[in-house]
Amino acid sequence: MVTNWINFFAPPNTPKPVIDKINAALVKCVAREDVRAQFLKLLVTATSMPGPEAFQKFVASEYARYGSLVRERGIVIGE
Repeated sequence: MVTNWINFFAPPNTPKPVIDKINAALVKCVAREDVRAQFLKLLVTATSMPGPEAFQKFVASEYARYGSLVRERGIVIGE
């Protein structure tokens, strides 16, 4: 099964307190019923991860998953 996901990324050296503040704001936003309702109008189920570290692991696993698929299939991007 393939899922789409959207998130925010920050430069590598962004201080952890800044990342934590942004993450807390995003989690709070996604938890709002009015925001969730707007996403549902677009047929999107809005969720959040337990924290930035969990998202880093998720991105790494997605990169590994789809990276190997791209290499196996010989898919070339950006020609």
